[in-house]
Amino acid sequence: MEEGDPSPNFGLTQPHGRGFRQSGSLPPATTIRKVPRPFIADSFVRTRLRTSFAGHLKSCRNIYVIVSTPPILSPVSPAEYLAKEAIATEKSELVDGQVLAMGGGSPRHGHISGQAYSLGHAILRPRGCYAFNSDVKVKTPRGNFFYPDATYACKPEFEDDCLVNPLAVVEVLSPSTENYDRTTKFDAYAEIPSLREIIFVETTMPRVQVYRRDADGWRVMVYHAGQIASIESVELELSLDDLYQGSDSLPG
Repeated sequence: MEEGDPSPNFGLTQPHGRGFRQSGSLPPATTIRKVPRPFIADSFVRTRLRTSFAGHLKSCRNIYVIVSTPPILSPVSPAEYLAKEAIATEKSELVDGQVLAMGGGSPRHGHISGQAYSLGHAILRPRGCYAFNSDVKVKTPRGNFFYPDATYACKPEFEDDCLVNPLAVVEVLSPSTENYDRTTKFDAYAEIPSLREIIFVETTMPRVQVYRRDADGWRVMVYHAGQIASIESVELELSLDDLYQGSDSLPG
């Protein structure tokens, strides 16, 4: 039976809308149970089950269940990733040799990301520094590639059109990707020698966390509505009221 399905039909389809026959033989329906997508593979092991279903199926013999092994994916090299990304219609990131497709963000997420870029650009560009939007990739020393929602840099350096020396990156959090941003991405970003700050911007409330690297590691400063977030690495002061302006009326 499918996981979470309360009906004890053991994955069997009732033929023509009728109940199961009272004999010991199986009804003329499929006896192969569907396996969730993460376990789809070429090889499988057949497991024989024996059970009973009182009042409907007295004995059920020779039911086979596919137990599949996860596919083994060959790692993708940075060169392969960059070649495919150059002609791709949708963006993806490379993490430890695995390509992860990026889904589209909500209107609120897109608006806040745009604000993080435009507010930074207006202040940093006259000083000779840069704010980049989410179209610019960041490359880590281990050959991982990410698209931060916004990136701040002075005297930027690039390899294969990828920024390699950011000073600060901004990730606007979404419920579906927050854990990925706070763990996998954070650890990868932390490997970049030039990086001084990792900024997490929440979408469900006006709240910004600035993780700042110092001699003892990373410490975090938390800012709320009405406050100004200090991005010390590029001497940028971000007003949360400006950052979140207009976001309340947007879905997401």
